[in-house]
Amino acid sequence: CTAGVYHRYLVPDKTLAAQGQSLEGRIHDLLTTLTIAIKQQGDKAYHLRFQTVFLMPPGRQATITFTCICGPDDAGEPVLTILLPGED
Repeated sequence: CTAGVYHRYLVPDKTLAAQGQSLEGRIHDLLTTLTIAIKQQGDKAYHLRFQTVFLMPPGRQATITFTCICGPDDAGEPVLTILLPGED
């Protein structure tokens, strides 16, 4: 994922730790919603948008739209990159 995704949404605010928010849990949520979106999209899931709900300070839920792009790495192997809208 991009630095924007990581720092804005995956690393939880310290005030949310008491509510059970963790980096690992938020990564799990992001990858679970991405997996569902890929399964719904099927074989043409090279560029898709999906949403994940995160708890944000001061304890409110926010639905965030992400973009996932599947492309080749330097060796030609497929790589998924998760971005915020406008980062692509």
